[in-house]
Parts: sequence; C-alpha cells; structure tokens
Amino acid sequence: MSSIRFIHTADLHLDSPFGKLSRFDEALANRLRNASFLAFSRIVETALSEQVDFVLIAGDIFDSEQRSLAAQLGFRKELQRLSSAGIPVYFNCGNHDPLSSWMKHLALPPGVHRFGSGEVESLVYEKDGVPLAEIAGISFEDKVVKENLAVRFPSAREEIPFSIALLHGSFGSSGEHAPYAPFQLRDVQDKGYDYWALGHIHKPGIVHDANPFIVYPGIPQGRDFGETGPRGFYLVELKKGGKAEIAFRPAAEFLFLETGVELKEPGQEIEEISEALREAVPEAAAGVIFRVELRGQTPMHSAFAADPEGLLEHINSELEESAPMIRVDRIAVHTRPGVDLERLRGKGDFTASVLARFDELEKDKAGRAELLAELEARFFKNKLLRRQEPLTEKEMDEIAERARWLLLEKLLKEEE
Repeated sequence: MSSIRFIHTADLHLDSPFGKLSRFDEALANRLRNASFLAFSRIVETALSEQVDFVLIAGDIFDSEQRSLAAQLGFRKELQRLSSAGIPVYFNCGNHDPLSSWMKHLALPPGVHRFGSGEVESLVYEKDGVPLAEIAGISFEDKVVKENLAVRFPSAREEIPFSIALLHGSFGSSGEHAPYAPFQLRDVQDKGYDYWALGHIHKPGIVHDANPFIVYPGIPQGRDFGETGPRGFYLVELKKGGKAEIAFRPAAEFLFLETGVELKEPGQEIEEISEALREAVPEAAAGVIFRVELRGQTPMHSAFAADPEGLLEHINSELEESAPMIRVDRIAVHTRPGVDLERLRGKGDFTASVLARFDELEKDKAGRAELLAELEARFFKNKLLRRQEPLTEKEMDEIAERARWLLLEKLLKEEE
C-alpha cells in the first residue's frame, strides 16, 4: 500500500510585531519578536527528524508586504536546511505576502517551489523515480483576491496515487477573517483531490474530514489573546486505500491562555494564584502568557479590586523564575468579600432587604434588563457614550453580581 508523509503549515507571519504585548521587559520583548521564527524552525526540525516526503506552506509566510531583509534571509536559511536534506518545499503567497511584493533577486534553494499567480500549476513529486503525488497550487498576485480560485483548479490526475491542492483562502464562513478567495465544498468535492491544504484562517482544524480532506493548520505562533490555545502544524500521512492520519504538532514558543482561579484558602491567596498558573501550563509549552480571572470569596477582595495592577506586578514577580516561562498580562478581579450571605439575609435589616432585591433581579431577567437600561440612560446622558449593542445575558449577570458585592461592601463598612 503506497503512502506519503508531509507537513502542512501556513500563516507563519514571520516578522510579526506582537504589538502591545512587547510592553513587558526588554528580554521578553526580544523573545516575542523571535517567536514566529522559532516556531518555523521547530516545524523544519520536525520535517528533518520525521524524514517527511515534502513540506507544504499555504501562504502568509510574512506578516506584511514590508517584510525586513532579516525576515526574508531567515526564511531562506530554514528552506536551505530542508533543501540540503533533500526535502522539497512547495509554497504559495497569500494576502499578507502577495507575489508582487516578494524580493525578485532572492534566489530560492534547490527543491523549493513557489507557485505563480497566473494559472494553477500542477507539479509531480517523485519518490525513487516513481510519480507519487500531484501538488497543485496558485498564489495571490495582490493582497486582495475576491475571486473563487478553487474553481480554477483542474481535476486531479487519476494516474498519480495522491493529489493535493494548495490554496490560501476562505472555506465556507470565514468568521472574523476577511473572505479572500472564498469557496464552498461543492466547488471542490468532485475534483478528485485527496487533500486541500489551506491557509488564511488562524485557528487549526480539519473542516472537512474525508473525500476530500480540507484542513487549516492555523498560525504556528499565536500573537495575542485573539489567538489563544495550542498552535502548531499538521503532520499528515495519506495512504492509498487506507485511513489518513492527520496529527497536530505544537510549534509555538509562547501560548496565550485565559484561565480562571478559584480562591479557597484565606491567607493563601497569592500562593493559590501562583500555583494554579503553574499547573495550568501545558506540558509541551515553552512559555505561557496568561489572562486570569480571579473568583471565589476572600478577605482580600477589597485590596485586590482596589489595585489589580499591584496584584499583577506582584504575581509576575512571584513567577519570574518559573520554567517554563510564565507571565500574566491581565488580572480580572471577580472575587467576593468573605462574608456569610445567609447570616446577612436572616438579619431582617436594610442590608437584608438589599440582598433580597438582588435575589429577585437574579430570577427576573426582564426586570434586570429594564433596570440596567434605565441606569444607563440616567448616567450616560450623551447617547454616543452608550453601548451600541444590547448587553448579553452573561454580561448582565456579571454586572449584577459585581454591583451586589460593591453595594454590600459599602453597607457593611457603614455598619462597622
């Protein structure tokens, strides 16, 4: 039974600036700047160690048309490692790195093929002199391509065991991404390709799981909290007459993760936070940047709510020597004072009546929404300052809960 093994990656976004996240210390800022290159280097290391047949890169290799010379030379250096090992590379250009923006005099190493933007090209990969895989692809000439490029792919060649289409574009609904080169399943289902190797969508996923496989590997290195969770590439094995194996492999130097920490032990809050974050680091991660939501009842509620930046600074100092590296970007304090609500409800005083009103609003969703709208109209006279979209039920829950504890704290302080 014949088979092929290859790596499918895309959206390397080399030279990505990482924006406001570089506000940490200088050493971390430098690591962030190099993170996309390190992720690509890990992909190349896997290709070499696994001795794959070839590597596919589905566009957006660079972050912008104004990529630095260092980024281009760094990319070529990694390609040279693959070329020296006899591993071919096939890549196309996407909306961030259209073909028209590439340096014309930067020669690619032997065995590396960049697809053109005129017509769909079809290449044949041979192993031991035997044609084994057809690889068809096309690049973006300019950064905005609204045309359905998928329909331009010819039918796969039946005489070659495997056929792969390499395309940068939007399959189905593109979500938050611009719908470049959009296409639907019906456009490709009868073309005979075994695997559509896509780029453009940054979230990894197998969006169609057979006949044909349609796959986004996602961005190998997340750049902010819009790209949280595991990031990497796919190691793929296609088998003639057998089930394909598509395995996700991590590559990111840093992961961006959001997590909640439930405080339980009064007097141990800082230790609880630090330990919870260490435990939340995935086993294979080289480093993690967290956003943290603190929950639970604690006597430290007022102090944390009054100075979350001070808490953030202290937690980062506690985690400074952690390995792998841990940084906290933001702490949202959603804790509650360490008070006995049942005891307060049973006192029959003004505080008890306030709590009873909040309990009613918790059940009366319509009444709560009406009250919040009334408060917004009262305190934001200028309509431009008001929210343009209605609050979601979750947002109303959070506002009501925070209001309950803020008011309760003030009432208890007055009683003291």
